[in-house]
Amino acid sequence: MGAPSQTRDWLWTRLWSLAMDALAVGMLVLVASGLHLWYRRVDTRWMGLAALLAGTACCAFFLFVSGRA
Repeated sequence: MGAPSQTRDWLWTRLWSLAMDALAVGMLVLVASGLHLWYRRVDTRWMGLAALLAGTACCAFFLFVSGRA
């Protein structure tokens, strides 16, 4: 990272980087559209909120608690 003369200009590395960027953007679009559709459904909003909170709690557990063991 500190040596600018050692750049990775291989074709496969660039393709891999482009694919990972496209995957990240696609996942963000998928999450955003899911949240938008969930918000528009008034009748099941509480169940969606419960699922969102449970998913957030699981993510927090794996990020902060699970790594300490």
